[in-house]
Amino acid sequence: MDENNKFWSFNGVIGRRGFIINWMYILIIKSLILTTPAAFLIFSKPQSFIDFLKYTVINNVQPQWWLLWEIAVSVILMILILPSVIRRVRDIAGKDIKGLLPICALILFVLFSMGSFTVNIAILILMCIDTSANLKRPHNEILKFNFAAFLGTWIWGLFNKSYKTLWMIPLIFTSGWLPFAVVCGMNGNKWAYKASGEEDFAQFENRQGNQALVWIFTAPIIFLLTCIFTFILSGFLLNNYSNTHPEFVDKIGNYYAQVQEISINQKFDKIELKQDYKFYIDPAVWVKMTPSAKEEMLNSAGVYSAFKNDKNFDVIKSNMTAPPEILTKVKIISTFNGEILGECKYQNKTESNPTGTRSYRFNPYPSLP
Repeated sequence: MDENNKFWSFNGVIGRRGFIINWMYILIIKSLILTTPAAFLIFSKPQSFIDFLKYTVINNVQPQWWLLWEIAVSVILMILILPSVIRRVRDIAGKDIKGLLPICALILFVLFSMGSFTVNIAILILMCIDTSANLKRPHNEILKFNFAAFLGTWIWGLFNKSYKTLWMIPLIFTSGWLPFAVVCGMNGNKWAYKASGEEDFAQFENRQGNQALVWIFTAPIIFLLTCIFTFILSGFLLNNYSNTHPEFVDKIGNYYAQVQEISINQKFDKIELKQDYKFYIDPAVWVKMTPSAKEEMLNSAGVYSAFKNDKNFDVIKSNMTAPPEILTKVKIISTFNGEILGECKYQNKTESNPTGTRSYRFNPYPSLP
């Protein structure tokens, strides 16, 4: 049986390297047909996203349209990976197997039905089984992983005339950027060597090794600078847009408050907003939480209480922090016997710090049911 590394073909066998590359392409396709539209929906129609969360919380199940979309995506991915799985199984077995197509199709159907975790485990197993001895594949230096191409992607591609790497530019806005970076790393030597027209592979390999060293040191710096630049630019644009469109800030605040309300209803069993703001939780759940998680629960309850009781409370301008007069009224209560599990106090008030220092008090040994 001949080796066949094509993306869509049922003939021959496929080695680990070709199988990994094809799976990376599958992940890229998944990002384009699933995660990218979902992200677009969140940012372009945030109210639809809020309605989606509300439906999920109230009914404890995702909307039917989303489940159907996930099923459709799973079927597409299953069909796309099926030829590679069949060729990979042939390579592992070292021979053709009668009835392999329906067997693999059935197994993939079961795995996809069980969820992405089981699929990834099965794919990982197929990747890890070494079958290089079956076809007596000769060692090929050009197939070595190129770390410069992996780290530099499209910038590396411009310097090495490997323009396929330019696909990274649109993919960087999706979750498919990492799988494509892996593809660049695995195919980098082949692309660059073909484009260079060199005959001396040793000289080519030496140059690529030097580039890899450069990228190992420069990639973290470029990544950090890009994050800083993106943060500053987005902050500037957001601030400028907020000043010219004040209703935008109100919308964001309302959206956040709605998401906060959904989150609070998930975290607590019951809420009472009267003289004190009481949030009931199972003490068995509470004792397993870390101190930082308990503080976050109190702060979330405080923001929720402020939004519900003060019409002038601005979620954005308050930096998503409840005022002291609200937070001190928040009590985390045990659903078992009504004892206080957590609260917040302000101490050491001074002229320079009239509100005092915030301190949290947690019941270390609550009664358990």
